[in-house]
Amino acid sequence: DCVAELRRTLDGAADPAVCFVPNFHEWRLSFNGISRTGGMNDRFAIGTRAAMRAYAAERFDSFERFCEAKQLPLHTETFLQWHMRQKRANVRRMHFRLQRLRANGEVHDGDRELLPNGGMADG
Repeated sequence: DCVAELRRTLDGAADPAVCFVPNFHEWRLSFNGISRTGGMNDRFAIGTRAAMRAYAAERFDSFERFCEAKQLPLHTETFLQWHMRQKRANVRRMHFRLQRLRANGEVHDGDRELLPNGGMADG
């Protein structure tokens, strides 16, 4: 149902550059010890072809422009938010449930609440 709804949303999108990102693991405006930052999730997105081209491919040509314009060191979530605004992409937050699984099979600590028993063995 979710995939069908998403497909209808994307197919009927008046905006050719719309993408959906998870509504978690993003940076709120804060001070990171270097500068004020904010940003968007850079791990997962679903969107129209134009939006995904900007999200996944075209951003690599913009690193230097970002650093020069903002006078900041590269911070991926902050950069991606800036880049998508430059591309005038319509970024929407959507409820997603996913887990980060490490190469060794471990689940990231922040995602344990998604596992039965909080990732703890039964006993």
